[in-house]
Amino acid sequence: MLVVFKGILCVQFTYTAYSLYQLALIKYSERFEIDIAWYLEDMSIMQHSKLSDHTYVKGKFITPFNKIMKELSKEESWFHGRLPEYIWLALILKYYGRDEGLIKCSQLLRKVRAHTSALFLPRFSDVLTLPENDQTTLFNSFVDTIDIETLAPLTVVFTYSKYPCFSSFFTSQLSPEERIAVINEIVDEASDHQSEFSTDIRFLVLYYQLLAGRLHMPQETLEMLLEYPKTPHSDEKMRMIRPTVRAMEIIMPLEMDASKEEYSDIFWEGISKLSSCELFSLNISPEHNDTEKYTAVIKRILQYYTDILVAARPLDNKLLVILGIATYSYKRILEVVEHDLYQTIAGRSIVRILVENYIVLKYLIKNESEHDDIWTEY
Repeated sequence: MLVVFKGILCVQFTYTAYSLYQLALIKYSERFEIDIAWYLEDMSIMQHSKLSDHTYVKGKFITPFNKIMKELSKEESWFHGRLPEYIWLALILKYYGRDEGLIKCSQLLRKVRAHTSALFLPRFSDVLTLPENDQTTLFNSFVDTIDIETLAPLTVVFTYSKYPCFSSFFTSQLSPEERIAVINEIVDEASDHQSEFSTDIRFLVLYYQLLAGRLHMPQETLEMLLEYPKTPHSDEKMRMIRPTVRAMEIIMPLEMDASKEEYSDIFWEGISKLSSCELFSLNISPEHNDTEKYTAVIKRILQYYTDILVAARPLDNKLLVILGIATYSYKRILEVVEHDLYQTIAGRSIVRILVENYIVLKYLIKNESEHDDIWTEY
């Protein structure tokens, strides 16, 4: 079980739900300076919330607990929020491969921690907003560890005009097309937050937290986590380690202020402007599958039962209702066939009507035994 307390991620397995509730509320009160003593006074005898205690927001009722914990449960999307921040780690992993890439990244993260201990997470937006002297010192240490071409693709988005310090260190001979192709490949491979590649990136975020002393967990969990970089993904143990890594990383508080949102906007806007649109089309050829023959068969069947209703069972309400619904459905099918509505909005509406008619018939038949005469009632 994962808990964030006073900015520290704690991994515990012995808390009860009651204790977790208290711990989360205490953290919330300390952070936002609100008085929740009334909430903690005696939670063991708390009554179920009433409907009047809920808040109605955009068609949903928000419970009192969720209303209080809203800020704590906020999660940023991996693809849109987190991946752009950790794209520099992804580039290093892709350039050097998993084994060497993890070593290179760990070396750089130690340098980031040594030069800028104030950074809570290894976010590239935070690196780019450091004072110029700090950026120069940090990037000098980067080029001593990795090739310039490793992070050069990012200069196509974070250009010299706005980010001169970064761009001057990682200028290469790669063309803009080649640089954007590398980034697109990374984004495509890391888009799935549960992929092996994405989990490698997320492990590095946890590693930085370990360096900062913000990650606390039982000894056995720590030992399992430290096995991650040395264990290939094909190993059976990784089936347990990978979910642990993802669960621990997702709870990291990635709070988005104006500068972080601007960074994300710049990244995605730059990628979209520099990427060519790819044509995606579907060729749907009409397939009527002898519909005229099908409708002719249905017409004969309906005519047969209509003759029975008129001649032999004129007071049979069950037959009358079923035959009426079936005949109505048949006429709607005829509209599709006779007016060639197969690929039209009207055709889709008719399909919906047929499904609704089928549901009505199933309901009437299923509940027939619970009514004296459900067919007459209908």
